Amino acid sequence: MKILSVDIGTTNLKASVVKVEDSKLEVLESITERIPPETLEPGAYEHNPKVVENLFAKVVKHLSAWRPEAVSLSTYLFGAVFVDEAGNPLTNIITWMDERPLEALGGLRTYAGELYRRTGCPLIHIYALPKILWLKKARREVFARVKGVWDAKSYLMHRLVGEALTDLSTASGTFQILNIHTLRWDGLALELAGIDEKALPKLLEGDS
Repeated sequence: MKILSVDIGTTNLKASVVKVEDSKLEVLESITERIPPETLEPGAYEHNPKVVENLFAKVVKHLSAWRPEAVSLSTYLFGAVFVDEAGNPLTNIITWMDERPLEALGGLRTYAGELYRRTGCPLIHIYALPKILWLKKARREVFARVKGVWDAKSYLMHRLVGEALTDLSTASGTFQILNIHTLRWDGLALELAGIDEKALPKLLEGDS
C-alpha cells in the first residue's frame, strides 16, 4: 500500500509517499516547501491561506504520480483563520507565533481556572479564543463579516471535501474552546468568544 502523507508546519510543508508492505516502510519520494510568513506589523506572524492551499495542491499533484491509495494530512496547532459565509478567508492564518492576541488575555484572566478545567488549556495567547477576542477589538469591520473560525486543517478540508472538518486532537490543542470531558464545543468558552458553535469546524475522530 502506498500512502501520501502531508505535514504542514509553521515553517515548512513536508510531504512523502511511503510504501507499506508487511512490517516494512519505504519512502519513495519526499518534498519540502517553505511556507513564507507574513509579518506586516509588530507582533504579527501569519500565513496566507491561499499560499498554503497552493503549496498543498502542488505537492499532492506531483506525488500523485506514485498513485497512492490513501492520503494523510497533519497541520500545525494553534492557527486560526477567519472566513466568510462561503468559507473564503477574511484574514490570514494567525499562527502561534503571532503575539498580538496577548492583548486579549486580560479579559480572560477571571475565567482562567475554569477554562483550564473545561478545556485543558492554560491562559496563553497562542489559542484561538484570545485570537477571536483580539480580532473582535482590533479589526471590528473584519469581525463583523466573520461566519467561521477555522484551524488550518479545517480550512484545507473545506477546500477538499466542501466541509470544515477537524479532528478532536487538533481542536483540543488549537481552540481553547473544546470541552475535554464532553468532547464538544464548550458553552462557557463559546460565550466568552461571543460566537456560535456553528462557526467552528465539525468535530470528528482522527480516523473517521
